[in-house]
This record gives sequence, structure tokens and C-alpha cells, in this order.
Amino acid sequence: MRTGSLLRISAAFAVMPCSSPVSAYTQCQSAVERIWAGDGGYVWIYFPNGGSAVIGPSDPNREAVLAMATTALTASRQVIVRYAADGVNCATAGRTDFLGLYLL
Repeated sequence: MRTGSLLRISAAFAVMPCSSPVSAYTQCQSAVERIWAGDGGYVWIYFPNGGSAVIGPSDPNREAVLAMATTALTASRQVIVRYAADGVNCATAGRTDFLGLYLL
């Protein structure tokens, strides 16, 4: 294949639209009111607005999230919790679609 043909093929791929999955999620900012750990490895993080996030025992981020939530609670810091669903009411208790936590 000649160099000119290869360049035209490369250019054609460069302008082709690429699709990527769209991720919808909800982030809620709050203080941490209390934390529960138990019931076979579950961690519940409760927020002052009545909402709570549930982290299952098989979540690979569970220990890190527990440490961050404990830090937020003891240092009076805010967190941003991310849920998988779009348009979540942040005051919903027992959300199991927890994705992650920011410590602010």
C-alpha cells in the first residue's frame, strides 16, 4: 500500500463519529450524620436530610468509603455521594445504587 493511500484511510477514520456510552448519575452534597457497619459487611451512611447510602460487602470501594465517611463525620466535612440513577431525590433512604464518594 502506498503512503498516500494510508494517509487517506487514516484521515477517514479520524473524522468518523465515535459513540461513547452516556452515563447518567446524581450527585448529592451533604454532611454525614451517622454511620452503620454490620449485617454481614454492609455499610450505611446516613445524611441529615434523611437520605442514606448503602454500600454492600462486595463493593471493592467499601473500606475506602467507610474511611472517608468517618473522616467527614469526625472532622465536620461535607461529602458528595454519587448514585447511579439520574434525578435521584437526595433525601431517599436506603439507596443501593451507590457509585462513589467525594470528601470535600
